[in-house]
Amino acid sequence: MFKQIIFFTLIFTLVLSLGAADYRAGDTITIREGDTLDTDLFSGCRILDIHGIVDGDVFSGCERMTVEGYVTDDVLTGCRVLTVTGTVGDNVIGFARTIIIDGEVFGDVIAFGGELRITERAKIHGNVYTGVGDLRFEGGSIGGFLRGGAGDANLQGHVGGDVDLEVGDIYFGPDYFAKKGTRLKTHKPIEDYEIKYLPKDLEVEVAHKEMFFATAFFFWSLLSFLIAGMVIVALFKNFSKDYLTFAKSQVGKNIGYGVLLFLLTPLAIVILAVLILTIPISLIILAGYLVLVYLSMAFSALFIGDYIMSFFRKELTNSGLFLSMLIGVILVTVLIYIPFIGGLFGFIIVCFGMGSLVNYIWNLKQASSSVEG
Repeated sequence: MFKQIIFFTLIFTLVLSLGAADYRAGDTITIREGDTLDTDLFSGCRILDIHGIVDGDVFSGCERMTVEGYVTDDVLTGCRVLTVTGTVGDNVIGFARTIIIDGEVFGDVIAFGGELRITERAKIHGNVYTGVGDLRFEGGSIGGFLRGGAGDANLQGHVGGDVDLEVGDIYFGPDYFAKKGTRLKTHKPIEDYEIKYLPKDLEVEVAHKEMFFATAFFFWSLLSFLIAGMVIVALFKNFSKDYLTFAKSQVGKNIGYGVLLFLLTPLAIVILAVLILTIPISLIILAGYLVLVYLSMAFSALFIGDYIMSFFRKELTNSGLFLSMLIGVILVTVLIYIPFIGGLFGFIIVCFGMGSLVNYIWNLKQASSSVEG
């Protein structure tokens, strides 16, 4: 239920934010100290630095995002590194390799990725929901609950609600305190951990979890994805070669464009569905969007496989395309099934493929229009 609430809250927020917004793209976008942006900010860039005030929401796809100033509403981003040292007036929703909360957040923090750090200076008034490889709650305070999962969890701060986590490895610091109790789901008895400070009200559930690569669904996903990828390469050999050349030249920018496209397309679908008369159009766009998501994964797989193969060959051949797709499909399928951080890998893979594919097709169209003109 919690995930559904997050999803519909996010969609509702996006719908309300569409009307008045500032759309920016480029290498580096900076809101300077002393400057105030009076609308929501949608950005696709490599670096986004906010030193001033954004009086609204921030939606960003970038390599690095830093909030040193003040964002009055939500921050939603897909990036490599997100750092909040300033103030966010509502929620922080991040898909990133590293998320650092070192300031004040008045809403919830929803974090998916490689690492979430909540420092000693951090003050989160709402809840924290996380799915990361490494959770480091180094101090500070969380007003609500802390829930989700982590490969490694280091807990040392104060939580106003309860803590409910699925963890691989766990460590409690001497200053750790959860007002409404601590519940853990682990894959080995708590006695097997070397823990010096155990909370008095700790509850532990030991659950055996089947590895993702031992399930029938994993192998079905791998095989079906591989067949689809091979068919794409067989039908579009020249297109695939040209796409790879284009995608290599604008990696960061393509990810940024992909994040915005990934988020804004469902928004458009929701708006068209709400208008009733345009429901058929919304269904057509939805079908196209789902196809685009799958194609994005396939072309990202091709890109990843080609990048690896580039270390072992001098030039790309037709047979090399098939081998690149094979390697890429295996890697992508494994990455998205990794516990806790697989969602982040899937998000980045889809966004890169979507941004690079749509950007490449757009450039082809522009080049064709120039020739005809």
